[in-house]
Amino acid sequence: LKALCEWLGSSLAGRGVLIVPGGWRFADAVREADAAYRLSPEASHRMAILAMDQFGLMLADLTPNSKAVSSLAEAAGAGKAGLLPILLPSKLLEAEDPFEPSWDVTSDSIAALIASKAGADAAYLLKDVDGIFTADPKLDANARLLPKLKASDLAGMRSCVDRALPRLIQRLGIRCVVLNGRFPDRLLAAIEGRPATYTVIEP
Repeated sequence: LKALCEWLGSSLAGRGVLIVPGGWRFADAVREADAAYRLSPEASHRMAILAMDQFGLMLADLTPNSKAVSSLAEAAGAGKAGLLPILLPSKLLEAEDPFEPSWDVTSDSIAALIASKAGADAAYLLKDVDGIFTADPKLDANARLLPKLKASDLAGMRSCVDRALPRLIQRLGIRCVVLNGRFPDRLLAAIEGRPATYTVIEP
């Protein structure tokens, strides 16, 4: 993670990229609390969004040339100053949250929504797998990577993205690219439109 953060800060600062953090272990703690105490969907949803803030603050601390921001206006200002903005999404979603509270919604859908609001060309989802496969590659050696698919094809598939994402992609009309965060050169290739190992989800 530290090596990835250092690469992000040195390679993408000032290039019009906005980082939206996942929830990482902070969100896992919310899931554990939810399972143990049967929290309301509203409470779990809000806590999971705050987990994204927590991880965002951690990422900003690990990433050179970055700045934690709470709005798209702040993000734009940081970008103009040559910095890599890392968005803490809780304030933005407190003002306007279109999601039905559910674990079907994770940082995947939230990142796609924010990318759309920011007018981005695409949302790039960094995972621990190479993209979307025909089956779970960790369990099935015959699983094949899908270089491209439509959001409608993704609906109903078991994959590394959340269940709400396919419909959201269709509604927003935004393209999503799913790739392995352990290989940041693939992210740069995807941003620049060069071929590499990843999956493009078209609306």
